[in-house]
Amino acid sequence: MRRITTTVSGRPMVAWNLPGRKPSVVCVHGAGVSSRELLPFMQVLGPRHDAQTVDLPGFGASGGPPYPPDLHALAETLAECLTILDLERVVLRGGSFSPEREAP
Repeated sequence: MRRITTTVSGRPMVAWNLPGRKPSVVCVHGAGVSSRELLPFMQVLGPRHDAQTVDLPGFGASGGPPYPPDLHALAETLAECLTILDLERVVLRGGSFSPEREAP
């Protein structure tokens, strides 16, 4: 697994990659955790796909912004990171560890 550090919006952003076949599957962590929680999932994906995960701003090894980002800012940062990493077409896989609720 290779660690990639890039600069997004003037701050360091860390991604992890297991090279493989396209399309790339990018695992995105939820609030309160980091990409570290998704590394086992990447290990499973690795033999079949190009697997990526990122530490969103302020999480894991990525630098934090001067203010708490909202969902829109996180999405823009992720899109900019994917562009910098030259990932044009990806499958996004979100992960959250919040309790599930039943639909009404």
